[in-house]
Amino acid sequence: MTYHSQIIKIILLTIGIYLASCGSKDEKELTTSKPQETVQVRTQKIEPATYILEKEYYGTAHYVQATTYTSEVQGRVTNLNVKTGQKIRKGQQIMSFPPILHQFEIDQAQLAYDQLKDTYEKQKTLFEAGSVSKHSLSQLKNKMDIQYKALQNSKQLNVLKAPFAGTITEIFVKQNEEVAVGTPLFSISNTRALEIEFFIPSQDLNMINLGNKVSLIDEKTTLNGRITHKSLRMDSDAKAYRVKATFNENTPQHLEGRTLKASIEKTTLQNAIIIPWKSVKQESGKFYAYTIHNNRASKKQIHPIAIKGLDFIVKSGLEAGEYIVIDGKEKLNEGANIEMTK
Repeated sequence: MTYHSQIIKIILLTIGIYLASCGSKDEKELTTSKPQETVQVRTQKIEPATYILEKEYYGTAHYVQATTYTSEVQGRVTNLNVKTGQKIRKGQQIMSFPPILHQFEIDQAQLAYDQLKDTYEKQKTLFEAGSVSKHSLSQLKNKMDIQYKALQNSKQLNVLKAPFAGTITEIFVKQNEEVAVGTPLFSISNTRALEIEFFIPSQDLNMINLGNKVSLIDEKTTLNGRITHKSLRMDSDAKAYRVKATFNENTPQHLEGRTLKASIEKTTLQNAIIIPWKSVKQESGKFYAYTIHNNRASKKQIHPIAIKGLDFIVKSGLEAGEYIVIDGKEKLNEGANIEMTK
């Protein structure tokens, strides 16, 4: 290669490098000069708040005191003194239920008493006329009184009385009806106290304690009560722990036997961070929220204590005083320019 050829080659190479650098510079200038798009979003400042954390379970409600009497012998219903829905006091007579054979004895005693009473009334008339001595009348009166006491004692042997104050919730028999062994006679319940039983998983065992407040909720009624029983032994069938709550208010009868929701106040969180559920973004089973720093979006992973309705209670990932995006998060990515609107 001649000397002149080398000179020409060097000149061409220099020109190529110069042109390339100029092109790169122009592209860089074009890229730099293109403005980044600004996204309009609505934000909210995180303010700490007090939050009552609750847990919800479902269970069947029943009266704390409730029983159904059944016949232990074959008998006949007599002196049915109550009706369904009637409130009764402890010890009040509900009905008489003598066995069939015993009722025959009562009937015989009643007949003997009626005969003595009739004789006494006749002798009393004769005594007033002077035909019968006072001693004879007095002896007859004593016999009649003894027979009356024997009759009443015989009847009381088969009187069914209320074991506690409550309400007759159902009567299964009628006056003078003969019933067989094992036949239900009536049901009585203390409607002032309702109990609900439910099961909790092992992870909730240490969070729920005796005395915790409980709200029993249905579409018409909310009752307030407390936890009165917590088993420390796992139920082998339910694979969970049995809990009972008692409600001592006047309880509507329509709640008995129903499956209801029990809301338990577990703890009160001070300075809790609560954000709207709509501000949370879910990706691959994880939760994220966008915060604003120097007018740019910052995507942060957040962890919940609980999610209740439209509230997301934050365990970690956000701090009080930060601004989060509550509308427009779908248009954002990390580092995006932000224009905050009300």
